[in-house]
Amino acid sequence: MHKKILEVVRPGYIVCLGNGEADSAYSLVRKKAYDVKNEKPSDKKVGRCRAFKKFVGEFHFDEGEPLDAIVVGVLHPSRWQCPSGLVRFIESK
Repeated sequence: MHKKILEVVRPGYIVCLGNGEADSAYSLVRKKAYDVKNEKPSDKKVGRCRAFKKFVGEFHFDEGEPLDAIVVGVLHPSRWQCPSGLVRFIESK
């Protein structure tokens, strides 16, 4: 279902709540991407965890053109408070 929504909406950004390397929304979306480019963790940390991560993902669908979207992973809000600087991080190269 999510894949079909992405195919129709074609967002420029996908924000994932949870950015761990395993068993997180971010890691699942990274696995589903056909190609991953420009992966970048933030320098900002909360405890031992990176506050933000991002990559440019290429996603393929059954029909139509592939989608290139910036995927942003943030710490899950049920456990962590998101620190300031998210917009600055997203806009950084």
